[in-house]
Amino acid sequence: MKLIYFLLSLILFFFIWTIYVKPYRLDIKSAKDIPEVVFKDFVTYEINKNGLETKLFGQIGKKYKDRLEIEDIKYYGYKEPKEELKAKKGVYKKDIIYLYGKIFYKTKDISFFSEQAEYDTQKEIIKSKTRFSLFTNSAEVVGTDLIYYRNKGKILAKNIEAKIYEKKRK
Repeated sequence: MKLIYFLLSLILFFFIWTIYVKPYRLDIKSAKDIPEVVFKDFVTYEINKNGLETKLFGQIGKKYKDRLEIEDIKYYGYKEPKEELKAKKGVYKKDIIYLYGKIFYKTKDISFFSEQAEYDTQKEIIKSKTRFSLFTNSAEVVGTDLIYYRNKGKILAKNIEAKIYEKKRK
């Protein structure tokens, strides 16, 4: 009789076990989330028939199938007017660099600071939807929604406050 109670309790235990205990599952990560190559303290050069066109520095670079993520990015363009671009993080995807954190951009005519921006390297357009500070030889401007057409030298922005100087600043 005791054996029957034991076997019944064992069957009941396994029945409850199969209902309430779920098997452990491992989540499969997609291949997009795994970098193909990781670089540390690197420099890349873009050279054409006229010479050096761009130089790109990075502290850590992760090359994925569809993008390149760079920490502490520094980008220098040598096409006139020369340009300098720095940010805490950049994501280079299909000719657009998405920039995040302490962005600094400079040419011979302007310089600006922002926290988020995107730079279309083919169309030569820089956009920042966040607050920015822009400095030229004759003005200081603070505002939002900056669009800088580099090849035209044209700047558009919203909600600006500007200080304009009669003489050029040094």
